[in-house]
Amino acid sequence: MALNMYLPEQNYGVIDHLGVQRQWRGQGMGLALLRHSFATFFARGITKLKLNVDSGSLTNAPRLYEKAGMKTVRSYHIFSKTIS
Repeated sequence: MALNMYLPEQNYGVIDHLGVQRQWRGQGMGLALLRHSFATFFARGITKLKLNVDSGSLTNAPRLYEKAGMKTVRSYHIFSKTIS
C-alpha cells in the first residue's frame, strides 16, 4: 500500500507510508508502488516529492528509495534516555 498526499502550501507531494506485506517483499512490489506513485503525481503536475524514512530500517528501505532514483537531502538523529 502507498499512502500519498499533496501539500499545496509547499507545492510538493509526500509519500507518507509505503508498505508491502512480508510474504510479498523482495519481489519488486515496493518499487512498483513507488513508480506508480511517481506517475500519478506527475500526471497531476506534481514534480517534487518527499518522504521520510528510518535510516536504520530493518527492511533496508533507504536502499529501495535510492533504487527508485530518490536522493537523501537531510538526515537527523533522534536521541533518547530513560532517567530515574
